[in-house]
Amino acid sequence: VAIVWFGSKGVDLGNLQVGDMMAFITYTMQIVMAFLMITMVSVMLPRAGVAANRIDEVIKTEESILDAVQPVEEPETGWRGEVAFHDVSFSYPGAGEHAVSHLSFTAEPGKTTAIIGSTGCGKTTVLNLIPRFYDVTEGQITMDGVDIRSISQKKLRDLIGYVPQKGVLFSGDIASNLQFAGNVSED
Repeated sequence: VAIVWFGSKGVDLGNLQVGDMMAFITYTMQIVMAFLMITMVSVMLPRAGVAANRIDEVIKTEESILDAVQPVEEPETGWRGEVAFHDVSFSYPGAGEHAVSHLSFTAEPGKTTAIIGSTGCGKTTVLNLIPRFYDVTEGQITMDGVDIRSISQKKLRDLIGYVPQKGVLFSGDIASNLQFAGNVSED
C-alpha cells in the first residue's frame, strides 16, 4: 500500500513513470514471496526431520513374525482349505489380558463359517491371526492339519483369499482387481 501511495504521488508530480512504479511493485512482490517461501521451508524442515526419523525407525524394525527354518510346502493330501483353531489365545504386545481366549472352531471348505459379535470382541483379531499378521500367544491354528507357523508366510497368504470389510479398488479394470494375486484367468 505504501509503495502504491508514494508511487502515485511520484507519478502525479511527474517524478516517476507508471511503468517504473509497476516494475518496482513486481520486484517487491518477488522479494516478499521469497521471504514467505523461506518461512514455509523453515516450518517444514523440522516436520520433515521427524517424519524421516519415523520412516528410518520402521525400516530398521526387526521382523517379529518369522518363517520356519524348514517350511512345509504341501501336505500329502494337497491343500483343501480347512482352517482350525485349537484352544487359541492371543494378546497384543504389552496388553495385560488376552484379546481372544481359548477359541476353538473349524472352518471347513465349502461351508460358511460366520464370526459374529459386538464391536471390540475380537473378530478382526481372529481374522488377522489366520494370515499370520500376528502369531498366536497360546494354542495352534492349522490349515489342513498343518500348523500355519510351519508354512512360509508367502505360501500361506497365497492360499488365503481375504476380503476386508472396507472395500478398496486399485487402478485398472474390474478383472485386474478381481485377479489381485494374478493367478485367476480372465474367463
